[in-house]
Amino acid sequence: PDRASAYELSARLLVPAITAEIPADERRATLRAFAAGELHTLVGPRLLDVGVPEHCAEVAILCGGGFGNAQRAARLRRVRPGGRVYELTSLGTMEVGRVHRQRHGDAVRSGAVHDG
Repeated sequence: PDRASAYELSARLLVPAITAEIPADERRATLRAFAAGELHTLVGPRLLDVGVPEHCAEVAILCGGGFGNAQRAARLRRVRPGGRVYELTSLGTMEVGRVHRQRHGDAVRSGAVHDG
């Protein structure tokens, strides 16, 4: 969920990264291309917080469950109904319990199929 990881994934997978360091015009153009279906994959530390329209993504992979309920619900709204949400959490942390408690309600509200 950090900028360095986003750039590493971007380089390994050859997909665009969206971070605050990317020039604003380039970010907007990349997000427009994603929303139009011209790009199928993006990576970023806060990507689902900024710019991705609701019900636009087919798959979301959330790393870390440390965000609050409102932020989490906003991220899930970016996934279209019938889409998939994957959450990666670290065993032995408080994230695991939080994700289990929130998963069902969030998936039902978003219409997404939620894989943990």
